[in-house]
Amino acid sequence: MQVPASWLVAEGDRPHPFYMLVALASARGHSRLTQTLPPGTTLELVVDDRWRAWVNPFPQPATFNTDDGGMSGEVPPFTWWINFNGWLWGLVDPFHGVRGEGEAANPETLCKAIVAAWPEGADLDDGSGLVEVDF
Repeated sequence: MQVPASWLVAEGDRPHPFYMLVALASARGHSRLTQTLPPGTTLELVVDDRWRAWVNPFPQPATFNTDDGGMSGEVPPFTWWINFNGWLWGLVDPFHGVRGEGEAANPETLCKAIVAAWPEGADLDDGSGLVEVDF
């Protein structure tokens, strides 16, 4: 699978979930979040019917609530809260993270879902060049 080289930061040869989600949000037109979101809130990013994530772009904790009221949480500063099938899969920031490594929910399946969800007409190459990754 080919992905932008910028997704490999801090993870060696495996794409980092933080950078993958930032790239998808940007490709969908979300930018300057600290200027467009009210402080203490998050941006929700629906990748597909299994993967959903909320990012907190602020230096203080922020909260989110799902549309159906089934889940809420406090997202640490500069962190993505990532759900798989409605369950917490990971909390990742640019440098660290705790995430799952199950058969169905792992960095490879998230990466494939993000590539599949890439907006039509948007270039996957962000200027860093595309590289082949092997999970």
